[in-house]
Amino acid sequence: MKDLNKIYPQLRNLDTNLNNLDGWSLSIECFHWIYNNIEKGSNIIEIGSGHGTMELSKHFNTYSLEHQERFTKLARKANYILTELVDGWYEPEIVFNSLPEEYSLIIVDGPPNLGQEKTRNNIKKYWDRFDTSVPIIMDDTHRKDEYDFAIETAEELNKEWTQYEGWQKNFIVLT
Repeated sequence: MKDLNKIYPQLRNLDTNLNNLDGWSLSIECFHWIYNNIEKGSNIIEIGSGHGTMELSKHFNTYSLEHQERFTKLARKANYILTELVDGWYEPEIVFNSLPEEYSLIIVDGPPNLGQEKTRNNIKKYWDRFDTSVPIIMDDTHRKDEYDFAIETAEELNKEWTQYEGWQKNFIVLT
């Protein structure tokens, strides 16, 4: 196993629990990118929540969309938006009535794919309701479907993209 404190010594002193990152959660590399590129205390939108939400909400006003109640109890500081999945995505009226007007980042990490249905991709129906001038992180791009969707989204939104490789998984930032 890699010594993550040697790889990311700057995170060691941040009140960050590296055990809440990687695996199914936001990767350490993605958290590091966010920490270094988004103003602390700003609003961020996290589509799909988990243990990474605990770390994000220590530094940012995190608004997390979630369809499983058990994940809405992990981070005391997070602003959870609990909603059922409707037509493969979060209930749009609940989502868009609950988001802040201004935010600095969108993280696309949910909902999880259900069998053959690529539910995460259903966000494309709602891009016109988001402020897509902010950076967008497309998580899990080590998987072909997620990579392809990230590139498709970059083209659709006319954004530049950069893929970052992590020791467990990759992500793409659209700017």
